Amino acid sequence: MAIEHTDREIGGVKFRIRPLPFKPARKVFVRLANVAGPALAHLAAGTAQVGDLGLAKAVSAALGAVSDVDLEWLADQYQECQYSLDGGRSWPFLDAERRDALFSDPARFPLFFAWLGACLEVQFVGFSGVLGSAKRAAAPAHGTQSGSTESVGS
Repeated sequence: MAIEHTDREIGGVKFRIRPLPFKPARKVFVRLANVAGPALAHLAAGTAQVGDLGLAKAVSAALGAVSDVDLEWLADQYQECQYSLDGGRSWPFLDAERRDALFSDPARFPLFFAWLGACLEVQFVGFSGVLGSAKRAAAPAHGTQSGSTESVGS
């Protein structure tokens, strides 16, 4: 069964993004969790609020934990993403060589992060529903509720 793709236009470039299969996606998730985990823990502990210096410190800590090796590894995971600069007539894969060429112009540097963010969004689009379900399942029951079911990720 072919994995469905999502087409996104970002900064005038069309991208065709496919979610990774389970095993590579799990590796991406774990690596992201290792980088973002301390910052998220800081936020979850309630020690940082939006607009607070603590939030800035949490974000700074997460960004400070990201290395060039991490970014290159993450981008390599999505090298089967395709892109088009000709209105969709051709869709080459965005391997490392083409990625370097596409994003080499300093004006396109933000496009790299927008593309990478879109890949992660497509990959983990249903994840917030999973987290919400897990949080509700772990919370102590208040009142009685029987026979309720919930579909995760839909």
